[in-house]
Amino acid sequence: MQITFQFRLYPTHKQEEKMNRTIGYPEYKEVHSQVLQDCLQRLDDAYQRFFRGEAGYPRYKSADRYVSFT
Repeated sequence: MQITFQFRLYPTHKQEEKMNRTIGYPEYKEVHSQVLQDCLQRLDDAYQRFFRGEAGYPRYKSADRYVSFT
């Protein structure tokens, strides 16, 4: 049995602006490098699976698909 917890965040105005920049359509220099590296890693994994014949051609997936910040 898996137990999950949900928390309500009450960020300050400054924290809220930073989260909106990270989640929305930010400029790359405003985003942490780990987030960009994670996106590139997912893209590379998708192409590697495609060229090995394990999956179809990678398609665009919306930002709503991922729940985490990365």
